[in-house]
Amino acid sequence: MNKLQYNNLHSYCSQSVKIICGLLITIYCMPVISQAQEKWNSKHILVKNGQLKYVPDEKGNIIPDFSRVGYMENAKPIPQVSVVKTVSPSGNNDQLMLQAAIDEVSKLALDKNGFRGAILLKKGTYLINGSIQIGTDGIVLRGEAEETKLIAAGKGQRSLIRVTGNGQRKKIEGTERKILDKYVPVGATSFTVVSSEGFKKGDKIVVYRPATEKWIAAIKMNEIDRRDSTIRQWKPGEYDLHYERIITHIEKNKIFIDNPVVMAMEEQYGGGEIYKYSFDGRISKVGIENLLCESEYSGDQDEDHGWDAVYFNSVEQSWVKKCNGKIFWLFLCKLRSSKQKHYCVRL
Repeated sequence: MNKLQYNNLHSYCSQSVKIICGLLITIYCMPVISQAQEKWNSKHILVKNGQLKYVPDEKGNIIPDFSRVGYMENAKPIPQVSVVKTVSPSGNNDQLMLQAAIDEVSKLALDKNGFRGAILLKKGTYLINGSIQIGTDGIVLRGEAEETKLIAAGKGQRSLIRVTGNGQRKKIEGTERKILDKYVPVGATSFTVVSSEGFKKGDKIVVYRPATEKWIAAIKMNEIDRRDSTIRQWKPGEYDLHYERIITHIEKNKIFIDNPVVMAMEEQYGGGEIYKYSFDGRISKVGIENLLCESEYSGDQDEDHGWDAVYFNSVEQSWVKKCNGKIFWLFLCKLRSSKQKHYCVRL
């Protein structure tokens, strides 16, 4: 990307970037703010009586309020799920034993809160030569803090714990509704559609923002310098944005959503639309807690060992809590972001 392209991209995204930077600065400085609330101020944020108030710019953009993200939209604490199965390490390969325990609990009925129960891994070291899999709702894998150690033993790039649903998000055809506003600012939680008929409070929708040819040209991403053979120009449709939201209420044709818009939608660049969706294979209410995960390796140049400790794919309303990881090549917790919703990682 040359300097002109960078400047164009920066110019287009500057409002969002400034807003996000303001949020980061606010978080970093929060201890100071709490001590001197009356003196501290910002162009984008006001702090009064311990509360944040977001100040819109000339286009109505504000810092997106994500106070409703996380497990159960941050309205409920992560529960302490009752133990229904307890296991202890054997000193040998424990993969089959742990998987059998998970499979056993997977067959239990869900309780009224949507959980089957927790599997308690007593303290000790569990050797795992492959991966252990959780593929159904309502299971918690819980250790006894760092005294419960899971080792990704031997060779192979893989996740130590895989929490995976299946399938894809699917648009419900015929539910598309065009957004009529000429400009929907960053941080907005409402907009007007051509018709709200067929929609109601509680509906799960996608807010869709297309990456049109005109928008790509405006930020010069169709003129990227060809520094090498891997460089390719952006094409319409490749950077479309699809945000999952829930309708909180409706006023005539005005739709209100649970979490904000994070990139402005402009009529001149294709605007946006909403549609209903289904995701039947996604699982929920799975927890990974109180574990120390570690990978074996043969040296600093070794890449053929544990890749990440915990992997989430097609999961919602779930969490990773009080876990630690060592010597994995990539992540403690890897999230397939396009398929997740309302999860919490609390270290």
